[in-house]
Amino acid sequence: MMDAELPSAGCIYALADPGCPGLLKIGKDKEWPKRLKQAQSHTPRGLEEVGRWAIAGDGNNLKRAEREALRLFPREKSARIREWVRTDAVEGVAQIDTVLGVRLPATPLSGLSAYDDWRDYAKPPHSRVPRHIWLGLENTTGRIKLVHRPYKEDQIKIWKVAQTYSRHGIQWCQAWRVPPGKWTQSNTLHPADRHLINLWESIVETLGYGALDLRLGWLREGAEAADVRRLLEQGGLVQDTGVLA
Repeated sequence: MMDAELPSAGCIYALADPGCPGLLKIGKDKEWPKRLKQAQSHTPRGLEEVGRWAIAGDGNNLKRAEREALRLFPREKSARIREWVRTDAVEGVAQIDTVLGVRLPATPLSGLSAYDDWRDYAKPPHSRVPRHIWLGLENTTGRIKLVHRPYKEDQIKIWKVAQTYSRHGIQWCQAWRVPPGKWTQSNTLHPADRHLINLWESIVETLGYGALDLRLGWLREGAEAADVRRLLEQGGLVQDTGVLA
């Protein structure tokens, strides 16, 4: 839901990753603060809102404002998308002020609930295809991201979305599922599906930051893939080696 203070077009935002000094992610949004909640779950360090500007008019005005803001800075060439630019946060925000006007008040993180793009996307909570637990590693740091989502329909989408928020990028390296014979396609939440969800939540509580943390799905520094594998195997899952080919 959009803030009541925003015009119909939406806003331009600037986010900073504490692990990536000298860089900003600049983008446009019509569903603030949902986008900020979503961004938090894509990096283990969280993303800080350093600037946000209301844009009046329609979607074309919003796109035009985004181009004007991005044009101010050199692109970070190693990032997957154009939205990551090279600039100091304070200086960058001041330059955006000159073309977009007065900033909106910062959104307090204390007022946001945890949001995980993969867990919350599929509604209502049922599926006709087996869910998988995906294990990803953040490039350069090796930090572990653990998510679950239906296979096939959303596989490519979740990988692409993750790249937009993580400056380092994420390499998806393992997929785990309920063993064959224990799954039957259903219009309701199958017990095997519920077991997978419960197992994911248990691992997030054990090795992660907890289900209420905005960095939902990220495991704490020092967690190893072998630790996750052991818990998944104890939970009765098997590694699906064919889906990442």
